[in-house]
Amino acid sequence: MRTAALFLALIAPAPVTTIGVNPHPDGSVTVFWTLPSDPSVVGVTVFRERLDLFEPVIEFTLGLDVAMTDFSTVLTGSYRYWVHTRDVHGHLSEGAFVEVIGSGTATGTTTVVSSGSGFWCWASAGAEASLWPLAVSVVLFAISFRR
Repeated sequence: MRTAALFLALIAPAPVTTIGVNPHPDGSVTVFWTLPSDPSVVGVTVFRERLDLFEPVIEFTLGLDVAMTDFSTVLTGSYRYWVHTRDVHGHLSEGAFVEVIGSGTATGTTTVVSSGSGFWCWASAGAEASLWPLAVSVVLFAISFRR
């Protein structure tokens, strides 16, 4: 089993180093990432899954792009985007993900929770501001310095 895991680790390309998202008031989102310096990376594969309803997983196959805008999302929906680098043989790297959580109403408020490289990131876009992501971020930041 260890040999198989080592073999897979050796053939998989390096993953993206950072990931983030910008939600837009029209319901679209722009997912962005930083490509690794791995010369075996020839492209990126992004998977979108719906978190609040059942929908088939959507796959986006890209070149060496560092961002993509998805215009097929809805303001009230919640989505997770997995970003994988890809080598010439089609092997995918370990995935990094970002989640876009809709408000559940048509107000246009969207919250983003992302985790890609051991960090958490919050953002918001919409007609009305929301302070709860900022409050949670401050609490988590304060907790991270406690020993």
